[in-house]
Amino acid sequence: MAYADVWSNESVQNIKLLGGMAPTCYMEQLVYDCRLLNQATEAGQPRLLRDWLVASDARLDPQAFILAPDNVIALSRTLVGAPDDYAAGKAVALKAVELLRSGREAGRVKIEEKEAGFLDAIEAAVESMPAEEGRFIEEMIAEAPAEKWLPREYGL
Repeated sequence: MAYADVWSNESVQNIKLLGGMAPTCYMEQLVYDCRLLNQATEAGQPRLLRDWLVASDARLDPQAFILAPDNVIALSRTLVGAPDDYAAGKAVALKAVELLRSGREAGRVKIEEKEAGFLDAIEAAVESMPAEEGRFIEEMIAEAPAEKWLPREYGL
């Protein structure tokens, strides 16, 4: 855990558990994480706790690996080095694939063989995207069923 977050809360069903509704229980876990991180900061050891939490997760899970501070910094450099938002999105996607691949090859993150193929698929999809954002938007508009969205609500 590099960051205290409830991102997984989005996939939690709103069902009743012994401790309350499931999303509420997840929020309670976040409170505990935040308290622990605050305590480590007060004790002058925030990075030590962070590093332990990252080390305990990053090698076991691609999402945790990509959120490890060194990878976030590499991804951030990629983002700010791009000429525009569209190019940044493409570049950071390719950088994430690169980090995951090299991490897997070096044994720093466990990615099952059956999942590793998705890295190739993501890379191919990003590389097949047009260089210009306008062309990409045109392609996506052509694919999107007109009755499912209102282009004017997106400034198109």
